[in-house]
Amino acid sequence: MDLEPRHLRIVCAIADEGSITRAASVLGVSQPALTAKLRRIEEAAGAPLFARHPRGVEPTALGEYLIARSRAILADLADLAGGLRQRVGDEYAHELRLGGVSGPIIVGLADRLATAFPQWRVAMRAEYSPRLLLDLVATGRLDAAAVVDYPGRELATPSHVDGCPVVADPVFVAMGAGHRLAEFEEIELCDLAGEPWVLPRSDGAGWPEYFTHTCRESGFSPVVGHHVAETRLLHELLSAGKGLVPCQATFPAPEGVVVRPLAGSPMWVRHRLLWHRASPIAAYGERLGALAVEAYEACAGLRPQYLRWRRRHGGA
Repeated sequence: MDLEPRHLRIVCAIADEGSITRAASVLGVSQPALTAKLRRIEEAAGAPLFARHPRGVEPTALGEYLIARSRAILADLADLAGGLRQRVGDEYAHELRLGGVSGPIIVGLADRLATAFPQWRVAMRAEYSPRLLLDLVATGRLDAAAVVDYPGRELATPSHVDGCPVVADPVFVAMGAGHRLAEFEEIELCDLAGEPWVLPRSDGAGWPEYFTHTCRESGFSPVVGHHVAETRLLHELLSAGKGLVPCQATFPAPEGVVVRPLAGSPMWVRHRLLWHRASPIAAYGERLGALAVEAYEACAGLRPQYLRWRRRHGGA
């Protein structure tokens, strides 16, 4: 069997959901049918692509390779389809393609761009990997992107990609409201040794590797109880007290969850805006950066815990 785009989408969906059952729901097929399809894909690949465990599935080394290549191929196919549509008509002639990681900037920035530049229709694309977003900007498949990187793991940009810093914010920790340390205003990272953590898969730009490295510098290796990136499941695990989550300071805590700063701010996330020099938005780089800051501050203003931290540390 030759691998086709539909097979690549199946592999990516399973990787995104971390579960064949959840992926089946997303794809609109039954779990047994998806299991059979995955078996045929693995036969074509020549080895298992996912390791099964009671909590779901995790990519094998071969699976990680196929997933990374699949995302790039599917992005290319989407770009090809968009290019064909653009050449057939002018529906997309005035489209501004904005990408971003999930966080405090992308949605607010898209809204502000639509207001500031009414001549463009803003099309938003969210991706988990900052490195993939950088690649999409560098190859002209996005005009601009809001990305993150980490101290000592800064994203290196090619000469035809410009950008500007937006803000650096501290890493906080989210936990169930009933956690033994939830009553404290700030928490020492070393006091969390031995706690179970909920971490996502690698974003290709240094997370959660940066977190793991910082924990080891504080004297312990984090115990990872679950690997989860999907927001709803993350909230459920936190509310049930099943683990802690290192998070951005602007993390929206649902009911039953609290967010606390780490004493001394041992970890930081740097928010950056990138754009292609050939993009029409490149002429408005300074304005673009200002709008990104506005979007960030609007989100930060909705997080009382973060506002208190900023006041204590001389921030806005």
